[in-house]
Amino acid sequence: MSVIPNITLTGDPLLSITAGMAYHEIGMYIDAQYYLAKGLYRPEIDRNLKLSAEWATVINDYNLYRYNRREFIDHLIRLRTEYFDLVKGDLAIDLYIQKYKILEEPVEVLQAENTELTIEENDRKIVRSKLKAGEKLMLQVMNAENYGRYLQRLREQQCIAAENQFALDGTPDIENLLAQSHLIDTKMSSFQGKILSLGQQASKYNNAFVEAESYAILGGIHLNIELALLALEGWNHAMLHDDHEQIMANHINLISRASMLFAQEGYLGRSYQQICNAIELIHISEFYKFKPVFDKPSLRDAMVGLEQKLQLRPYTFQAVELIKARNKNRAVSNNP
Repeated sequence: MSVIPNITLTGDPLLSITAGMAYHEIGMYIDAQYYLAKGLYRPEIDRNLKLSAEWATVINDYNLYRYNRREFIDHLIRLRTEYFDLVKGDLAIDLYIQKYKILEEPVEVLQAENTELTIEENDRKIVRSKLKAGEKLMLQVMNAENYGRYLQRLREQQCIAAENQFALDGTPDIENLLAQSHLIDTKMSSFQGKILSLGQQASKYNNAFVEAESYAILGGIHLNIELALLALEGWNHAMLHDDHEQIMANHINLISRASMLFAQEGYLGRSYQQICNAIELIHISEFYKFKPVFDKPSLRDAMVGLEQKLQLRPYTFQAVELIKARNKNRAVSNNP
C-alpha cells in the first residue's frame, strides 16, 4: 500500500477500506483505523463493502483495547443482526461469535447452553456443506478452536475450584482432582489430534495460513492451561503429566513454526503473538528447570523488532508475573 499515494487511497472508499483491512491483517492497527475510518462513512459505499469495513473496524478496535470482551461480543451480534440478509447462513460469523462467548461466559452458562453439543452439530454442518475444500478446512479449524477453548475453560475452572479449596482446607482433594483431570485430558487429547490433523491437511493443500492457525491455536490453548496451573501454589505437580518436559518442547516448536508461517504469509501481527507465546512457554519451562529448546534472546530480539515495526506497546509476560508472585509467596511462608 505504501507505493500508492495517500491522497489516492483516501479519495476512493474502496481503496481506503481495502488498505485498512490490509493493514489490520498484518497487525498495523493504528494505520488500519485511519484508512477504515476514511472509507467507512462515505455515503456511496454499498452494504456489502460497508459490512466488511464495519466488521474489520470492530475487530481492529478490540485489538486496540477500545472494547472489553463483552462489548466486543455485543458489537459482533449487532452487526450480524443489522446485516442478517447478507450473512444468513454464514457459519464463520456464528463460530467467531461463539469463540468469544466461550471465553467470556461463566462455565456454568456454557454447560447449560449445551456448548459441546453445539460444537458437534457445527462440525456436522461444515462436513455437509457444499463449500470448497479450503473453506471447509478453515471452518473446521475455527470450530475445533471453539472446542479447545471450551476445554480450556473447564480446566481453568477446575484450577480455580481446587485453589479455593486449598485456601480453605490447606490441601486439595487430590483423588477427585485427578479424576476430573483424566476426563478433561481425554477430551483434550481428542481436540489435539483433530487440530493437528487439520494442520497437516492444510500443509498438503499448501495453505500456510490455515496450517499456522492450527498450530497457533493448539499452542495458545496449551499456554493458557500452563498459566492456570502455574498459578496453583505448590501442589500443581498432581496435575502435570510425566512427560511434561517433552509436551512443553513440542508446543514451543509448534508455536515457533506458526510464527514462521505467519511471517512468510505477511501476517506480522499474528507472527508477533506467536513469538510472545513461545517466550511465555520458555519462561515456564525455565521455572520447571527443563532443558532449553529455543534461543530466548533471539526470540526477544524478533519480538522487540516487531513491536517497533507494528507500533505496539511492549508485551508483559504473564508467566514472569506469576513466577514472581509464587517466589514472593514462598519467601513469605519461609519467613513467618
